[in-house]
Amino acid sequence: MKKKKNNKDVKVKIKKEKDQIDKDFFSDDDIDSGDKEVIVEKEEKFEASSDALIKTSSIRTVKFSRLNKNKDIYLETEDFLNENNLDTTFVDKTFFKNNNKLIEESEHRKSKKSIIVKVLLILLFICLTGYAFYSTYFLFIKPKVKIVTKEKIVKEEYVPENIVFLGDSISYRYPLDDFYDNKHLVNSGIDGNKTTDILKNMKDRVYDYNPSKVFLLIGVNDLNKRNPDVDDIFNNIKKIVSNIKENRNMTKIYIESVYPVNESLLDDDDNEVELRRNKNIISLNDKLKKYCDNNKITYINMYDQLVDEDGNLDGKYSDKGLHLSKEGYKVVTSNLKKYIEE
Repeated sequence: MKKKKNNKDVKVKIKKEKDQIDKDFFSDDDIDSGDKEVIVEKEEKFEASSDALIKTSSIRTVKFSRLNKNKDIYLETEDFLNENNLDTTFVDKTFFKNNNKLIEESEHRKSKKSIIVKVLLILLFICLTGYAFYSTYFLFIKPKVKIVTKEKIVKEEYVPENIVFLGDSISYRYPLDDFYDNKHLVNSGIDGNKTTDILKNMKDRVYDYNPSKVFLLIGVNDLNKRNPDVDDIFNNIKKIVSNIKENRNMTKIYIESVYPVNESLLDDDDNEVELRRNKNIISLNDKLKKYCDNNKITYINMYDQLVDEDGNLDGKYSDKGLHLSKEGYKVVTSNLKKYIEE
């Protein structure tokens, strides 16, 4: 009875037969001392019987390195070699480890790419959904806006009288609060003003106050020159009156005569008269009175109330010949009060 050959005996015989075939196909130069440990395989298929190795296909002879040869003959895994009962003792174990590591890395990269693609698709879906919502709601559907109207209640204070004193330093120095109680009075006098100064600034000086009455006293500074043009001064006063009527037609206008000066104080070093002369003041006042009479404007003759027997500003009403003292303003107040109260 024949002894059954085990797999180990078959592997050894197959290896020996392959070595013999290698020697037939390769010269001694092909298999040098450096390649003795390298088994060069050809693309052949062998079937093992109990007695011999049978060649079943044509032989393609290629000389490889040990690692490439192993890759070519044996497939990707060590399990395949074991399943087919092939001798793997001569194969470097690190080959399988490295190969398996490459496979794992490849699978990991594929998995990572798959995750990235999924995330990008999700983001794209969110963007498209948001754009669809925006275009539908904001571009095509106009949102309803509730209009709320707030009523603002303005409490207006009724002012029966708003009286403006318009002029130069004589008006500016008039202490109105000392002489008038419970009256809405505006002092719009400025030191050194001439008729031209008022014409340049009518809005701030008059219109903004929307006055019910205006007391105009102007011209004495225009006369402070050797040969003043009285007609030019008079015409400027008429322009002031005309502008007030045009812009505030409900305002009642009162024109005061230009006050006298005291020429007897000319020799004093601190006199204020300078080049002003009563004769020119009288000439201007005459023109103003005629103008008021012809245009139904109230003319208030303060010149005669302040002059002394010599035709100058009474010394008890002025210290320096031009501006009034408190006593002088008392006289002015006594004459103006009836017009303010009417």
